[in-house]
Amino acid sequence: MSNNSRPTGRRVTRLNEASAWITQDLPELRIVPQELWDLAKARQRNLDAREPGLWQRNRPRYLLSGLVKCGMCGGGYAKINATHYGCAASKNKGESFCTNRKAIAREKLESAVLSALQTHLMRDDFLEIFCAEYAKHLNALRAAQDCARNARMGPQAGPARKGARKRPQGYSRGNRGAAGKG
Repeated sequence: MSNNSRPTGRRVTRLNEASAWITQDLPELRIVPQELWDLAKARQRNLDAREPGLWQRNRPRYLLSGLVKCGMCGGGYAKINATHYGCAASKNKGESFCTNRKAIAREKLESAVLSALQTHLMRDDFLEIFCAEYAKHLNALRAAQDCARNARMGPQAGPARKGARKRPQGYSRGNRGAAGKG
C-alpha cells in the first residue's frame, strides 16, 4: 500500500496496482493443511449451491409478521409503510376487493396483543390451547415456505432436506416445554 498525501495534509491509503504486488507461497506457515482446506471449500460451495444461507432466508422481522388477518376479507395484514400494518389485500387489490383501509401502528398492535395475552391467557388451560394453535399455525407457515423453497430448488432438495431443520420437540407438538412454565 502506498500512502499518498493530498494538499490537505491528510494521509490517503490506496492499494498498489496488482502488477506491483509481490506474492510468495509459504506452505510451512499454513495453519490448515491444503487437503483439508480444499475439502472445506468444496463443502461450502456445495452447501451454498443447495440452499441459501440463514441470512438470505425470508424470515419475519417483527413479532406478528404473517400472523395478523383482516377482519373484513380474511386477507393478511402486512406492513403498509415503515411504521404501520394494514390490510394487504386492500392496499394491493384496491377497495373493490376489501374496503378496510384502517391501519395500526406496529408498536401499538404488538403491545395490545401482548397485553391481551398477559391478561387473558394466564390460565394454564388457555395457555395450552394458545401454544398448540400458535405452533400449528407457525408449522403450517413453515411448511408452505419449505414447499415453495423445494419447488424452486427442484428434486435434489427432497431427501437431502429430510430432518435438516429440527424444531424443539415441545414446540412441534404445541407444548410449552420447560421454558414456558412459570
